[in-house]
Amino acid sequence: MALRRFSTSNISGSKSSKVWDGETFPGYFESIATVVLGSTSTTVDFTNIPQNYTHLQIRATARSAYPGVSTVGSPQLRFNDDSNTNYSNHRFGTFQSGNFADGEGNEAQAGGIAWISAATATTGIFGAFVMDILDYSNTNKYKTVRTIAGVDLNGGGGWAAHTSNGWRSTSAITKISFLEQANYGWIANSQFALYGIRGA
Repeated sequence: MALRRFSTSNISGSKSSKVWDGETFPGYFESIATVVLGSTSTTVDFTNIPQNYTHLQIRATARSAYPGVSTVGSPQLRFNDDSNTNYSNHRFGTFQSGNFADGEGNEAQAGGIAWISAATATTGIFGAFVMDILDYSNTNKYKTVRTIAGVDLNGGGGWAAHTSNGWRSTSAITKISFLEQANYGWIANSQFALYGIRGA
């Protein structure tokens, strides 16, 4: 729900009145699109992203089809179908037996943006993440991304992470793609919601 800004008018001898000044309160969130998977999909795409916001946010609850030994998967992020080595990544966090911190440079996608449950996790367990894409339409700067993520593996421990990613491009972001580890994809009922944030 958008917040609206009102002006107040106080006239001597009359009741106070409030009149909408026609402006939307800065900093509010607006839903752009939501994807809920009905079956396994190798990618989740948001296309034709409008350019009239300052930042974007993506909120997701997802589960990977990755069948590896680990019970967690590692989503990958790509902008505008750019598969060149223009991405860099840094992440740190904690899991049931310790902490971790690592990073990568010159990657073909933004890797390890979050940790979510994989196919080997307990049935019905999904991970969640919230991602902010800053100044996505600004054509004078490289793009930066920050994400917080976590998953509770229902008695099998848990993972929590904070990641930062960079895309070395000044292009406005018009398409966002989420890929899964080794392209195994996302299982049914994974949900991704894209929001626009109005600037102050």
